[in-house]
Amino acid sequence: ERTLKKGIERLQKAQVELLETVKELDKAKKQFSHLQRSSEVAKDKAADVEARLRRSDRRIFHTKASLQKLSAKFSARLAEHSRQLAGVQNEYSFALVSASAHLEHYQRVELPAAMQALDGE
Repeated sequence: ERTLKKGIERLQKAQVELLETVKELDKAKKQFSHLQRSSEVAKDKAADVEARLRRSDRRIFHTKASLQKLSAKFSARLAEHSRQLAGVQNEYSFALVSASAHLEHYQRVELPAAMQALDGE
């Protein structure tokens, strides 16, 4: 009975660790997706302003100076998003590798050990 209890505790601990890793992976994926979308929006806006500057398309209340200011703003935002995106992408990749390693460890080590404990070997 003691061996059984010990095996169950070990299995539960491994499952909790695996669940935490999956939660971290999900969080990193959400951050990456959000930042990727934000980066795409900033890129589209910067391209739109640049195109209007080239065409001299100044709508009402938009002077050339204000368009240049918008262009600089969106370009800076795009550069910041690109920098952040690289960091978040690295975190996401690390979380993916970590989750994969945890799952493999669980399947190859923890689960067979728990099965042996349950079988009484």
